[in-house]
Amino acid sequence: MRPISLKTRVVLLVLAVLTVVVVTVDMVAYRELGEALMKDLDLTLSAVRQAIQADLQDPFSPGAQADLRSVLGGTSPRSAFLFCLWREDGGQVLLASDTGRQAVEAWVKYLATRPAPPMHQERFLNLQAGTHPYRVLWTRQPTPQGVVAMLIATSSHSAYHERDEFLRMLVILSLCTFLAAGVLTVVSVLWAMRPLRQTAKRLEGVTHRNLGAEHLAGIHPPGELVPFVEAVKNMLERLNQTMQSQKRFIADASHELRTPLAVAKSTIQTARLKQRSDQEYRQTLDELLKDVDRLDRLTGQLLDLARLEESEKPATMADVPLAGLLNDLAERYDAQAARDGGKVAFDPGQTAATVRGNPAELARLFGNLIDNAVKHGPRGRTVHVALAADGPARCRITVHDEGGQIPAEQVARLFDRFYRADGSRSRMTGGSGLGLAIAQEIASRHGGHIQITSSSAEGTTVSVLLPSVS
Repeated sequence: MRPISLKTRVVLLVLAVLTVVVVTVDMVAYRELGEALMKDLDLTLSAVRQAIQADLQDPFSPGAQADLRSVLGGTSPRSAFLFCLWREDGGQVLLASDTGRQAVEAWVKYLATRPAPPMHQERFLNLQAGTHPYRVLWTRQPTPQGVVAMLIATSSHSAYHERDEFLRMLVILSLCTFLAAGVLTVVSVLWAMRPLRQTAKRLEGVTHRNLGAEHLAGIHPPGELVPFVEAVKNMLERLNQTMQSQKRFIADASHELRTPLAVAKSTIQTARLKQRSDQEYRQTLDELLKDVDRLDRLTGQLLDLARLEESEKPATMADVPLAGLLNDLAERYDAQAARDGGKVAFDPGQTAATVRGNPAELARLFGNLIDNAVKHGPRGRTVHVALAADGPARCRITVHDEGGQIPAEQVARLFDRFYRADGSRSRMTGGSGLGLAIAQEIASRHGGHIQITSSSAEGTTVSVLLPSVS
């Protein structure tokens, strides 16, 4: 089933809301007009009743009946009212209109079955004479000769006709309103969605070769769509940065992989130029083995980095006591540093910090940092590894060497893949420029980050800040 478009949803929603509002307003207006028309008839009937009030003191005198006929319009067929006055104790009719006499008599019989209104009070009813509607006033007045009931009726046909005409006018206006609202809503939605269409049209021309937020320049959406367009711009910019980073990574990886292959090829070609002794062939094989080892380490690091970027969190997590992990790593790399007369010393401090993470990844993180310090720090010096608390739920692990030869403008780039700072990282040490990138990725996966400071006076310090569980 094809989903309903946003334009259709907005139009239907507007029309639904408008329908509720218009129908409610029409019903209220229709009812109020009907009540107002009935109230006008009631006021007219009440005024007639008040005009004949004085004559009811002696309704049986000829003069009083003449006055009543004068007020009620007589008994001619053109009389504006149907009326009847009768005595309640015997039902004697005192005065009645000739017009509609049968209807009046039927009404009197009907009212005899209904509860009578209190004395001096008026009761208004809607009654029918055939198919013709009437508004009827029924009241009771005491006289010296007994209680006289009075019925005065006037046609309500014109009131109903005006009400029906008003209803037809409301229906026509409502239909016109719906039509105008539908057209205006469609036009407004199309106008409001124009930036989306422009964005979609421009995005169709975006490929991996021309990513960038500049494709959406010049689009001026309404305020409600600004976050959407800005989010698309930011997404394109992030994709562009990621794509450029990937391009640089591929170029750097190709260069790094080509170097040991080129050296190995050159070694083999040199060995084949002339006949050599067994010792020379063994030396050539040893050189080839070094190149293959370097190529193996590089491909291994590339695979590790790709594996780390596949997911944001490690697959397996455990509580890792840092003191024991760092102590084991310090002992392992102390043997490596001792070959050049150096040393790796671990200071557990006063904390027994434990972090939630993957033991193998954390060992790789701190192992890379200590290995960098041993290889790129001054030979024959001590590398200090320390553990300390950094707040109630965070710990700080520092790896310090006495080098301090990294220029300040290059410190921020140390985490870039394949980047080597002059004087501190060199191919002569066998480094590939991926160790710190891997370390930073692991730290990020564990909710932490790495800071580096370097000065000739204080040396180079790499600090890892991680959330701790104890």
